[in-house]
Amino acid sequence: MDDNVAFMELSALLTGLYDPLLNDPEDRAFNEPIGEEYARRLRGTYPTEFPILLKAYKAVANVTPQLKINDALLAMLRARPDFMSNQMVAKQIVNVWYSRSATIRRVFISLTVGSTNKAQCARDVPNLWIVGSSVFTTSATANPTLTIAALTLRTASAIDRALR
Repeated sequence: MDDNVAFMELSALLTGLYDPLLNDPEDRAFNEPIGEEYARRLRGTYPTEFPILLKAYKAVANVTPQLKINDALLAMLRARPDFMSNQMVAKQIVNVWYSRSATIRRVFISLTVGSTNKAQCARDVPNLWIVGSSVFTTSATANPTLTIAALTLRTASAIDRALR
């Protein structure tokens, strides 16, 4: 199993955000680059613990027949000593996705809500790209740097595609 796939599945398992992280193709396409950036930063912050947590998830998820991502799988993961010794990283994963979901997700619920699209391009002014926390529907309760960085990367890619 690829580390990015494992991280997205682990994130969905820990947070319960199954639709935006796994089930809905459009939301998943939006969240995968953000997940890659979160995983990269978690690897940098927890260079020993993060790989151990991913390995623990892969050990319980890579069985035949494949188990559903649900509370039973979460209980199996929580029973592992390598998960128990790395709970801080698991908590950071939950914090990252819930912080992001509490602020940004509301902007993108539908195409008629919010002033920007998923790439942070203004709906009313063509070719106006908004980068930063000004697209948040509420103020952040925690440091939004990771979210802003991930959204900036997504916007830069969209601008690059628009200019081609």
